[in-house]
Amino acid sequence: MVIFVTNKKSSMPSNAGIEQRDGVHEMLHFWKKETSKAKVEAAFTEKMLPVLFRDEIVSLPYNFKPLIANPIYRMAGVFVDYEKLMRLGIPGLKAEIAEYREKSIVSGGDYQLYDGMLMALDVFINCCRHYEKQAVEKASEATDIKREKELYELARVLRNNALYKPESFYEALQLSWLYTLICGSLELGRVDVYLGDFYVNDIDNGIITEEEALSLMQGDYWRTWTPQRSQCRPLRFVGARNHADIRACHFASDYIAFLRRNES
Repeated sequence: MVIFVTNKKSSMPSNAGIEQRDGVHEMLHFWKKETSKAKVEAAFTEKMLPVLFRDEIVSLPYNFKPLIANPIYRMAGVFVDYEKLMRLGIPGLKAEIAEYREKSIVSGGDYQLYDGMLMALDVFINCCRHYEKQAVEKASEATDIKREKELYELARVLRNNALYKPESFYEALQLSWLYTLICGSLELGRVDVYLGDFYVNDIDNGIITEEEALSLMQGDYWRTWTPQRSQCRPLRFVGARNHADIRACHFASDYIAFLRRNES
């Protein structure tokens, strides 16, 4: 599998070589009729056509306009291994993929699959750099000193996410948030587990206060956990059985208390 960037004026990938274009055209034509969405909509009866969405991508949540019912076009959800993402970071993931790619070349396997994975991670890195630049620009325009400092810190975190594995709670939080947005996952997993160590470590070492750490999780990050965004998938914090989970419970209990204090 190869991931392409498509030209806005056509369905042809702008980075596809001449020798690949016939194959890409064939692939695009094939998947117009073979996706789950296409097959479900093709099965709509005459009575269903006037009242169900068709030929459009419906954003979550499915309640922004009146409807009787709505099919969810998918066979499964995306479940990210966030603990691995935190452990390796983007550079570590790229190194692991490169290693498997070399093995695939030697064995005559489908190394292009790994090329696609590397290209996808390059997209993530480019996004980090884009938002880093944007944060710096906004910081230079800020009239409030506190906001200026926050934006420069955000720029630093985004730069580190592109270059290194996360070392701080802020870096881990930003990495998990941006990765979730780009990969399209609706499942945030056990945030208490994969963020707990970063949270406790930063607080114990005086890098950040509890209030500062938890306030970072306000706004858009928290809204992705609301019932409107993640229907039938409530976030759950559960008990501790070992040292790592004790840290997870520390983070979980502090965050719940923080939310209660700041309820509107």
